[in-house]
Amino acid sequence: PRERFTYGQTEWPELVSQLLSPVRIQTYVASTSGEALSLAESHPMHVVVVDFQLPCRSGMADGAEAMKLVRLLQRTRRHDTGHHGAQTSPAASHASAGRRIPIADGGNSTADPGEARPLFILLAPPHGEMPQLMQEALRWNVYSVLPEPLNVNELLDTMARALRRFYDNRWPL
Repeated sequence: PRERFTYGQTEWPELVSQLLSPVRIQTYVASTSGEALSLAESHPMHVVVVDFQLPCRSGMADGAEAMKLVRLLQRTRRHDTGHHGAQTSPAASHASAGRRIPIADGGNSTADPGEARPLFILLAPPHGEMPQLMQEALRWNVYSVLPEPLNVNELLDTMARALRRFYDNRWPL
C-alpha cells in the first residue's frame, strides 16, 4: 500500500476543500470512482482531479483505472442533457474501492455545464509509466498531469489556471 499525502491529520482532498471554501469554490470528494461518476452526473463540474493510482475493483492500484475514469467522465458529460440526473450514463454502474478524488465546481457559474466539459488534472506516480501515461493523457485531452508526491500549492495553481481557462478569463459574479 502506498502512503497518502497528509497535512497534519488532514489528507490532501480535505485540505484542498478547506483552502477553496473561503473563495466560494464548491468541492466534492469521492471515495470511489463510482461516487465520482455519480457526483459528475448530478453536479456541473469544471475541474476534476483524478489520481492515476486509483485502485481497481480488486483493491490494487491500477493506472488504467484512472484513465478509464477520465474517459467515463468525459462520456458522461458528453451525454449530459442539461438535466442533471435525468439521463443515466453508460458509466453509472462503474465502481471501485479506494482513493479519494476531489472534484471542484466553480460555484455560481455562468457557463452552461451541458456545453462545457470539465478539465481534468491527473495525479501521476513519480516513476515508472510516465511516457505511457503522457501519451494516454494527450489522447484523452487531460488538462495537466502532476507528479506525486503531491505539492498542494502546485495543484492549487493548476486548478486556478484550469478555472481561468474554463471561464475564458472571465470569473462568474
